[in-house]
Amino acid sequence: THAKAKGMTYHSFLDSVHQASLDAERDFGIVSRYLMNGIRHLGAESVQGTAEEVLSNPHPALVGFGLAGDELHFPPHLFTKTFDMLKQESYPITVHAGEWDGPENIRNAIHLLHPTRLGHGVRSIEDLDLVKEIIDKDIVLETCPTSNIATKIYENYEMHPVKKVVWIGEISNPMQILLIPPPIIKPIENEDLKTGLRIFLVFSSIIATCVKIFGACIPIATPQHIDNKI
Repeated sequence: THAKAKGMTYHSFLDSVHQASLDAERDFGIVSRYLMNGIRHLGAESVQGTAEEVLSNPHPALVGFGLAGDELHFPPHLFTKTFDMLKQESYPITVHAGEWDGPENIRNAIHLLHPTRLGHGVRSIEDLDLVKEIIDKDIVLETCPTSNIATKIYENYEMHPVKKVVWIGEISNPMQILLIPPPIIKPIENEDLKTGLRIFLVFSSIIATCVKIFGACIPIATPQHIDNKI
């Protein structure tokens, strides 16, 4: 969607990104696959159009569809048509929910949009029944503590609830833990990052699980390929 706003076509954008990923895999052994996001605040029709284009134009590097953007003002019920369609086509789904808004938004995203992975989802800790539902449905939480702190959802790493979420789940639900800030966010000071690493890296088994890329929507051979490199 953003690429189109800059004048790129669907194919020119994906082909360029894919070529760069092939170069990185050849030169550095870095394996990349991608999700295409619909953007909430551009409206339901925009999200529907993006999803239809994805389904009509399969690409080897494109492995799932996500919903991102303003979760506070564009709730899940606006996008049920699109995600029912994706579910019907058995296309992997991830939904950003539970960063800016709370447990009810996460629950609605699960019930209405059929995700196997939630972007963020950390505010599920505010409702233990919801945490249990996430575990029972084997939904992966793709957490990003640095983003949550940079956007002032939580004041610091010590206050971030990801450890508690994992403890409640007894590590039965694999989690991807991303400690690198997105490029649109000013990098966090080194001391803050060191603090975060001290907190999170004590969970070596969680890190071991997350780097195996469970829930990453990628073909089954690829996680094994990555795992063999670790």
